[in-house]
Amino acid sequence: MLTRRQVALRLGKSIATVRRIEGTLLHPSRNGRGTYLFTTHEVEALKRSLDAGAVQLWRSFGSERDEPWPATRVVDVRYRRAREDLLEAQEGLSVERRRHQREIEELKASHAVEIAEYDDALCVFERQLGDLTR
Repeated sequence: MLTRRQVALRLGKSIATVRRIEGTLLHPSRNGRGTYLFTTHEVEALKRSLDAGAVQLWRSFGSERDEPWPATRVVDVRYRRAREDLLEAQEGLSVERRRHQREIEELKASHAVEIAEYDDALCVFERQLGDLTR
């Protein structure tokens, strides 16, 4: 059994390429720790097919007309989705920030009222204390 890294080294491809061909040209299993493992037999068969030119990896992902897989389009779609997710999260955080800002302002106002009430009570107490000590 081989790991993704070992498969990538054996095929002379990147780990990302190995991930892309999982489920189409390679069929990994997972061990108890969640690591994807590939059978040596399947990897060697794919290596022989690649070397013989019988299989081209980009054709596994091409259109019906057998055109190369538009990798840049995939990246663009993933980037666009990630950007949309980030913008949505940013908007959610902005809403939360505004809500917290309002709560802080309300607490400051409430605190100012409490301080004023305390100052008034302190003045009354000092006056009463002064009346008692005369």
